[in-house]
Amino acid sequence: MTAMDFFLDSGLIYGLVDERDRHRTRIQIFFEYLDFDSHNFVSTRRVVDRELKNIRRKRTEGVSREEREYQRMWTHLLDIIGDVDYIEHYLFDRLFPNIREVLENNKQDDNPKDRDADLLSNAYLWDYHRDELDTPQFVTIDRNDIIRNQHEIKNAADICLSCDSQLQMTPV
Repeated sequence: MTAMDFFLDSGLIYGLVDERDRHRTRIQIFFEYLDFDSHNFVSTRRVVDRELKNIRRKRTEGVSREEREYQRMWTHLLDIIGDVDYIEHYLFDRLFPNIREVLENNKQDDNPKDRDADLLSNAYLWDYHRDELDTPQFVTIDRNDIIRNQHEIKNAADICLSCDSQLQMTPV
């Protein structure tokens, strides 16, 4: 099998770290089939780190030993995967608000969609600038906001980038 290129949603990373995560079984199956040694995995460390710290505080309130273990595990995981961050790119300021608008207009909960829009904007710019990517995939556990709206998200990205992006949405 050819090495494929994957951009990871933060939920996928947390699911690998937290044994209580409801998506954990599906995430483990995904990484057993597509392991770290044979494929290329990236994410935006700045966004993932902020989101995981936020989730960790909620899930491990007052459990310092467990908290340190989560920190160690996700720091190790983020060291394994590549860091992709195009926040300074001239197209980011046009792409981000358009993707965020699609997500906000179609969201299934009350949570703001800034982090999802940030990760997706980086993923589309990653695809836009990397001709050598092999079947680029955005891997997510978010079926409600991202997978369900993937065609509208892609249209918004394609308009901003003036191209036909190759990035595919992959649900786990």
